[in-house]
Amino acid sequence: MEILRWVGRPYESVELRGFTAKVNYIIDYWFSFLAMSGIEPTSNRTERALLKHVVQRKIMYIFGNRKSTGKYEKVLPC
Repeated sequence: MEILRWVGRPYESVELRGFTAKVNYIIDYWFSFLAMSGIEPTSNRTERALLKHVVQRKIMYIFGNRKSTGKYEKVLPC
């Protein structure tokens, strides 16, 4: 892959070396959807599943029920 060639180069900049080290560390996870069937390239399905719970938690917090908000986060219904 082209990206492996770019992150494998010896850069002089400390910031750039740090960035390329991070990219090199997580490169296998970025494109896992290509190797495994059933994995989507986006997180849309996960975000949609969590959205209603996030909205409920925010509503609880707005109305001042902070104690219930913490309990709801720990026992998040799926």
